[in-house]
Amino acid sequence: MLRPKPSRIALMRELEANLVERIDEARERVWLGEVAGLERTLEELRAKATQVEHLVESGITDDPVPLT
Repeated sequence: MLRPKPSRIALMRELEANLVERIDEARERVWLGEVAGLERTLEELRAKATQVEHLVESGITDDPVPLT
């Protein structure tokens, strides 16, 4: 994703929750390589979610604007 759509923030939060669960499971099973990969993915997802939040705070949405 180069620039995530603000309307997808709910999906991004759902993915974040899923990743946290997967990291917990991987730690329980001592899958250290998997933990590292999932943590990296989680970091990147959170960074994208922060970008989206800044876009929304700036008033930028992905709603179509009618041409006048």
